[in-house]
Amino acid sequence: MQKAKAKNESLETSVVVDVRKGDKKLIGVCERLGVITEGADMDELRKNLREAIDLSLEDGENLEYGICEKPEIVLNMNKNE
Repeated sequence: MQKAKAKNESLETSVVVDVRKGDKKLIGVCERLGVITEGADMDELRKNLREAIDLSLEDGENLEYGICEKPEIVLNMNKNE
């Protein structure tokens, strides 16, 4: 894990999630946070990602990653898959 940022340094406001099609569902992977989840469609995937990312950043963990408490989720769709 990265060291916590000093109080005067700004925290990142977004995380990138790579999205690919699985056999039956969409799969979202945020390598930076070690988060992997899936959803039947984009709406369900977004909901599941929000929940998983929020859980991974609880109890001050967001400071360890240098990320704000509720970061924007940026979806990176691989069109070649």
